Amino acid sequence: MLSLRTKQNSLSFRVGLGFTTIAIVLITALVMTIVQVAAIGNQITQVSTTELPSIKMVTNLLDSIEELQYEQKTWLLTNQNSAFPLAPLPLFKDDFFQTISNMNIISSNNIINSPELQQIQNDLATLKEKQDIFANLSSISSKETPLLFIQSIRPLIKSIHDNAVTYRDARQSELLGSLQQINTRLTTVFSVAISFLFIGLILCGLMALLLIRSITQPIYKLLNSTKKLATGSLGEDFTIIGSLEFEELSQSLNNVVTTLRSVANVTEKMAMGDYSQRVVVKSPNDQLAISVNQMLGNFNQIVNQANLIANGDYNSEIIPRSEVDKLGTSLQNMTQMLRQNKLFSDNQNWLKDGLASFAQLIGETQNLETLGQRAINEICRHTNAGCGALYIYNEKNAILELLGTYALTEQRQMQKTIKLGIGIIGQAGLDKQPILLKKSTDIFITSATIEEAAETLYCIPIFYEKSLMGVLEIAWNHDLNDLIKQYLDSLAPMLASHMQAAYQQKITEKLLNEQKLLTEKLQAQQIELQETAAEFSLASKYKSEFLANMSHELRTPLNSLIILAKLFEENREHTLNKDQVESAKIMVKSGHDLLTLINDILDLAKVEAGKIEIQFGRVRIADFLESTMRNFNHVTEDKHLQLLTEIAPSLPVFIVTDEQRVSQVLRNLLSNAIKFTETGYVKLLIERPKESEIRLLPPEQRYLAFRVSDTGVGIPKNKQELVFQAFQQADGTTSRKYGGTGLGLSISTQFAQLLKGTISLESTESVGSTFTLIIPENTALLENEEEETTTANSEANQTAKEVVSQPSTMNIAPITKPNLPVEESHTHSQSDFKYHNEQVLLVDDDMRNVYALSHVLKTFGLNILAAGNGQLALDILSKNPDIKLILMDIMMPVMDGYQAIAKIRENPALQHIPIIATTAKAMQGDKEKCIEIGATDFLPKPIDIDSLLNLIKKWIPADVK
Repeated sequence: MLSLRTKQNSLSFRVGLGFTTIAIVLITALVMTIVQVAAIGNQITQVSTTELPSIKMVTNLLDSIEELQYEQKTWLLTNQNSAFPLAPLPLFKDDFFQTISNMNIISSNNIINSPELQQIQNDLATLKEKQDIFANLSSISSKETPLLFIQSIRPLIKSIHDNAVTYRDARQSELLGSLQQINTRLTTVFSVAISFLFIGLILCGLMALLLIRSITQPIYKLLNSTKKLATGSLGEDFTIIGSLEFEELSQSLNNVVTTLRSVANVTEKMAMGDYSQRVVVKSPNDQLAISVNQMLGNFNQIVNQANLIANGDYNSEIIPRSEVDKLGTSLQNMTQMLRQNKLFSDNQNWLKDGLASFAQLIGETQNLETLGQRAINEICRHTNAGCGALYIYNEKNAILELLGTYALTEQRQMQKTIKLGIGIIGQAGLDKQPILLKKSTDIFITSATIEEAAETLYCIPIFYEKSLMGVLEIAWNHDLNDLIKQYLDSLAPMLASHMQAAYQQKITEKLLNEQKLLTEKLQAQQIELQETAAEFSLASKYKSEFLANMSHELRTPLNSLIILAKLFEENREHTLNKDQVESAKIMVKSGHDLLTLINDILDLAKVEAGKIEIQFGRVRIADFLESTMRNFNHVTEDKHLQLLTEIAPSLPVFIVTDEQRVSQVLRNLLSNAIKFTETGYVKLLIERPKESEIRLLPPEQRYLAFRVSDTGVGIPKNKQELVFQAFQQADGTTSRKYGGTGLGLSISTQFAQLLKGTISLESTESVGSTFTLIIPENTALLENEEEETTTANSEANQTAKEVVSQPSTMNIAPITKPNLPVEESHTHSQSDFKYHNEQVLLVDDDMRNVYALSHVLKTFGLNILAAGNGQLALDILSKNPDIKLILMDIMMPVMDGYQAIAKIRENPALQHIPIIATTAKAMQGDKEKCIEIGATDFLPKPIDIDSLLNLIKKWIPADVK
């Protein structure tokens, strides 16, 4: 037991003594306050239970009396002029009389005797009796009865009102006295409370001074030491002298500091990475030491697991110590995530490495068979399959053909082909869906030591652009996992594309080999063709030169022949008899026939070369028909034949075509029809063709049919196709009746094709023939529909652009009629116009032409000067400055026409003389070249006299008679 001295030094003794003294003072003050508060409470109860209710009830009674009096006054004012009351008279209600009973109860409970209250009670009893009597009347005879009732109760109501006012005033006076007593007692309680409070404050101040000296000074020392401890300073001990409790506290704090120093030493070494230290546990309750030691154990376990993870071992785990072990839970989750990521990464690497290896393997293979074998080997090895097979689909035969195998038995390898729908492989190919089988008894995985049934069989069809390319079959002795299935599904498109490429490569190599053989053959044939082409080119060159030279050589004498024969035919001097004139006509006709033959031969060569240019234009059908038929009127009149024309209704006014070519075709057809018709008629009908006639032509066009029919000799069935061939006629015997070269229909057929049309024939021997030309209504569009291409009066318009690419026609120019002046072309006679010895220089090396032309021109009054070449012409021009016109041949010796024209145009004195260039060779570009050099106009040979005279009249004015 502690000694008295020790107890007095105890802090608890000092504090207890001070608080006991304060408690005594407070208890005394509290008892006195309770006594006074109880007395105040009794008075408040008296006021609240007796006085206040009585005053309230009396006040309500007075309010009820005043309200009823007001209502009765209102009733009287309302019904005073009525014979009978309109509403019942307001009366006192039962709760009005109940108020007095409640007041009696309150007064009796509180022993309050009041004469006023007794008088009010008596008056109310009287009032209630009168009111009951008035209310029991069955009817009211007049309004006087309520009035009498009100007058009878008025004294009673006044008495009740006055007594109630007196009673209320008395109660209010009593209430005021009670409140004053309560106020006095409250003042006393307040004074006592203030006094004891002052005493208590003094005692508390004294106690505070004592406690400050005995408590705060040790606490300040303890606070300074704990602040140092809070900052981490563990080098200073706690030394507190004073009360017993503070001395014991300093000793305990020194023990805590010692423990913290031990923990600090351990944690310092732990911070340096040494987890082998331990804190000494002083007791089972030493939670700090136990927790630090557990933390060290946890860190050691974490370090061990981190080392395992660093070495790639994700199988070890840290088991959380509790639900709040967030570090252990996080480490456990981290290990699981790392393990899953490692597994996923390994799977992805396996998948990517497998696909990359497979792509590289098959990418280096071009041969289809080698590709198939390498592909199945790589797939089975990478997936650890027991066996496998790869089939390619033969679309032509609708079968699957074995392309590669892996570890298949000999029996299975014998099955080279499988039809769609047969077996698992065929069914997968037919359904175009993978098939997965487990526990298959048909597929065995065999080796030298074992043979067992496959655990899993997977057939996957291979597609290239949604088309079946093949089927892959793999068997394992274990289950098929998703990773291997993903691997197979990923490589299937890659394998399909390479199989397609290899298959195409195989076909390409086969085609290349075939092409190589064909190329070798073609090269040999090309060499032969080149040799043949060279020979043909040389022959064509000779042919072109021959045709050009023959054209010149034939037309030159033909020109003289026609001109002289024409002079004889005209018989202007009347020196020839009728037979001689007729002979001259025959000579003129023969000359023109020979000219037509030459033109036909040259035109045919150009048509066959495909270089005829079609000039499209808008053609009025009626005008075209009239101009075409005009040329045949005199012929049919001479043969006494009818020449008929007809245009079907509803045809367009205009068509778009090549007027010159259509006219040339129709002239050939009409000429043949007239030539082979002796009696009857020749008819040209323009109408719409029949559907059967145009079924082979493009349907988007509308067509016209030009039908030339006659009543001539007709053409036998077996000769109808022959007439459209060149140099062929229906009658090809030496005794044939009708002449002709047989070129007209051949050229017409070629022109019809150029016009996007056809020519057909219907003929009956001895009855007649009908040739039908069908052409489109609108063959081409004009750049300007208002522009109409017309050709002046000519013998033959230019049939095509010059053919320069074909050796057979490249040097031959078109044979055309000249472009005459606007005046109408006709046969001029001496009666038309006359010259007066104007000089014309005729330059030609062929004296036959000079003679013939001189003879003709002299008849018109022209003075002809002749020169045999260009040099002689220049000499004559220098001596005869009055020459009005020069007729210049191109092909001449010494100096040709080109050179002569150029020399003439170089002389300013001769630049005004018109020069008409002529040539019989009619080479390509002659006319353009002549005009470019300086010629004024151009005429081809043989020269048409009418055209020549028109040109002379154009450049030399004449006297017209």
